[in-house]
Amino acid sequence: MNKDSQTAHDYAELAAEKVKAGIERTREQLGETVEALAAKTDVKNRAQHKASEIASMLSGSLPIGKERAQTWGRASSLLRKYRAQLAAVLAVVGGMFVIRRRRSR
Repeated sequence: MNKDSQTAHDYAELAAEKVKAGIERTREQLGETVEALAAKTDVKNRAQHKASEIASMLSGSLPIGKERAQTWGRASSLLRKYRAQLAAVLAVVGGMFVIRRRRSR
């Protein structure tokens, strides 16, 4: 192998290593981006985290705040448990409102 072909071969190897390093950096950045997007789209976890922050803030500031936080916690668990029934009741009440508005015209 002559000197020119050796130099070209060395440059090719160096370029290949740089490309591989660039690909690896891109993969790491993409993984971080995907993790950040997944965290942002996890609405349930974010809501629970925010609710616990607010509850701890309220319970620490005033004695009555702890009671309110517990009451809201019970209310939200009831809403989650009976959300289908609540939706049905709201649909019926909304329907009654629309019918009444149409008849009064």
